[in-house]
Amino acid sequence: MLLMLTACSRRDDKQAAAGGSTNKPLSPAVQTNKPVLGIDKSLLDPRIQGTWVWDGDQAGTPRGGSLTFSPDGTYKARSTNQTSGGSNSVIFEGIWGVKDEVLVFRYTKASDPYSISSRRVDQYRIVRVDDKELALADMQRTDTNVMHRKK
Repeated sequence: MLLMLTACSRRDDKQAAAGGSTNKPLSPAVQTNKPVLGIDKSLLDPRIQGTWVWDGDQAGTPRGGSLTFSPDGTYKARSTNQTSGGSNSVIFEGIWGVKDEVLVFRYTKASDPYSISSRRVDQYRIVRVDDKELALADMQRTDTNVMHRKK
């Protein structure tokens, strides 16, 4: 499903480090309740802001979660994956922005540091967004992930 779901089931790709990723971070992250300095406010698409939820399964494994895009340019995501030993929840935090209909995530923190690097950047093409639904196409794979706005 969404990036957090796929990220929970994989470790950082060593290929990205060896291949020299062309992804550029949006800006340095600052952990505070104040507006994040250095974030270009023009990249904060108001259509994306708010809380989005998803559920379903991937390859027969139940998964679900939520993703909240704050107006200050930060996000927080919770992803829960069922495993043979029970369920595994991971919380991700970072900064986000939209440019040319591409949603860019820069991870700054994860509750499980082995699940994802704090230097990782992911990009998703916005397929559609309205008051009820957000559909994102993973630019590294062929998946399209659909989330619904939390009421």
